[in-house]
Amino acid sequence: MIETENGVLCIDPSLPLIKVLGKKYTLLILALLGNNQGKRNFHAIFMAIPYSSANAISQRLKELISTGLVKRSTSEKHVIYSLTEFGERVRKLLVPLIIEAGNGP
Repeated sequence: MIETENGVLCIDPSLPLIKVLGKKYTLLILALLGNNQGKRNFHAIFMAIPYSSANAISQRLKELISTGLVKRSTSEKHVIYSLTEFGERVRKLLVPLIIEAGNGP
């Protein structure tokens, strides 16, 4: 539970989202898919994240799809990943947090 000026907020419904957001590579994938190019194939995502493994990126994409942040579509024999509307909203909400984290304590 989180107490706010408007009352108490139960965080239980958001736990699956919070869990996936805290995993390695999640924020990098959301950043990449939300940048100007938007839609990307697996290879482009994998190559843009240094020191990652194909298995880890693949697993993270599956988790992001299952939480509704990313969608997978096929286009002319290619698999393309992009943010859903929900993914775009979450990404926008994360930007101020990332900026604040960069400012340090």
